[in-house]
Amino acid sequence: MREQKAQSLQNRFSAYVVTAVSNRRARYLENKNRAKEREYAVLEMLDRTYTDFSEEYNKYVMDQILHEAGEISKLERIISLTQGQKMIYAIACLKDREKALIFGRVFEELEFEELGKRHGISGKQAEMAYYYAIRKIRKRMEGTKDGI
Repeated sequence: MREQKAQSLQNRFSAYVVTAVSNRRARYLENKNRAKEREYAVLEMLDRTYTDFSEEYNKYVMDQILHEAGEISKLERIISLTQGQKMIYAIACLKDREKALIFGRVFEELEFEELGKRHGISGKQAEMAYYYAIRKIRKRMEGTKDGI
């Protein structure tokens, strides 16, 4: 009887050890996979090249002007150039993070969640920062002087 209890105890302990080892192995493999995913994400970020927002915007404005040049008068072109210069100046006055948010949203067509991940903030914070930057641009273009 005593020998049977010892055998039962040994079997339960063996089952415990096998389960513990397999759980530990599974956690090790999960951590290893997470580390690889992080490495791949970092490599992807290093491979991406970002262009200057103001340069891209200048190209866009010039393309639009050339495209519409046959349809608008000389006076309208001057007004369009002036507005373009105001917008370029307004965007140049933004902080780098605000420029990156606008560039990512407008040209890369990223969702706010992706923008947030890229900048280490939540999607809602990215959305709020984006619309705040848009308001700053509008105010700067209108010529209001309220410290922005």
